[in-house]
Amino acid sequence: MRLAWMGLALLLGACASDAEQKNQDKKEASESQTVVQTPKGPICDPALTGFARFIACMDLDSGLLEKAEPNFQAELQEEFAGLNTYSNEKWDRLQSRVGTPIGTWVGEQSYSSASEPKTLLYPFAGGDFYYGHLFNPQQDTIIMLGLESPGTLFDLTQFKTDTLTAYLKGLEKSMFFPHQLGFFRTKSMANDFETTLLNGTLHTALYYMGRMGYEIHYLYGVSNDSKLDLQAPLDKNSVGVRVGYSKAGEFDAVREWIYISQDISNGGLQTPKGQKVRQYLESRGSVVSFFKAASYLLHEDYFSTIRDLCLDQSKRILQDDSGVPYSVLKDHGYTVKLLGEYHRTIPLFSNNLQEDLKQAYAEEHPPVLPFNVGYNAQFHECNLQLATRP
Repeated sequence: MRLAWMGLALLLGACASDAEQKNQDKKEASESQTVVQTPKGPICDPALTGFARFIACMDLDSGLLEKAEPNFQAELQEEFAGLNTYSNEKWDRLQSRVGTPIGTWVGEQSYSSASEPKTLLYPFAGGDFYYGHLFNPQQDTIIMLGLESPGTLFDLTQFKTDTLTAYLKGLEKSMFFPHQLGFFRTKSMANDFETTLLNGTLHTALYYMGRMGYEIHYLYGVSNDSKLDLQAPLDKNSVGVRVGYSKAGEFDAVREWIYISQDISNGGLQTPKGQKVRQYLESRGSVVSFFKAASYLLHEDYFSTIRDLCLDQSKRILQDDSGVPYSVLKDHGYTVKLLGEYHRTIPLFSNNLQEDLKQAYAEEHPPVLPFNVGYNAQFHECNLQLATRP
């Protein structure tokens, strides 16, 4: 045994001697030459970033102009200039009315902390990257679920000015309801996404990413294979889309936006594809969840599967009254903080008025929120519930 320890000591001594020699060699090498280390951030894809900025009416894609004939260049520049002015004005109004007040309020509330789960689960989302991100700025992965198609991209150089102009105007039109009322309408999106070029939620997400100053790093499709493949080529058969993005000029890690087109009713999640979607969501572990203008579907028994999944996996739920019923949150052990005001629903959902929630608001009298989003925006009212648990 003593011989063994002596052998080990000699071995360690040799290792230490080798390490010291290597350190000395490194020191001498560093002294003999000056090496300048510069921080390197994630590398974006210029073509995807340019596409996002183009469809957001911010910049003309340089590749598009380079391949265009001179008369086409002049024509496109003239049309784009008008669209740029119009889009900038709309965006500035949206930011002053909604974006800045929400961002300031979220910062003051401090509910979105660096220690909470980094995945945001946002069912019934449509194309709503904007509000999901505004209310949940700490999350680096946003998973959105909806009925709309994920969509595909197109080559800007293959279309003439009138086609591209019609596309840009159609994309702006599809933003009418989320900009005016703070939510996407499913029927409106279905109509808007019927066109050849504007064919899914990817376009609205890239629009917002471009407008919010993000660079795009990669784009994949989600394929419905033996399991959901989140690194497949994006094509017309894709059941979802995955985009990597980060803030321009910053060295933050790349964030991800994942959209999956899926019927998340109990029946929809029992289909072969639905089961794979459910398994994928369960594999994400702890999340935070967000519900806004969710058509009160989580009040229905036939959406109990996705409701229970969110309740089981969420450390925090931020929602308006169209999300999980107040009584269900309480029954599942959530502490619920009431925010804003709650007096009524819009006539379409009058059967979904929650008397216990209304009574709780009447007793607590929480401060009015400094913004209006969701169904009751037409009444200039907004309610939110912040549900948390250990």
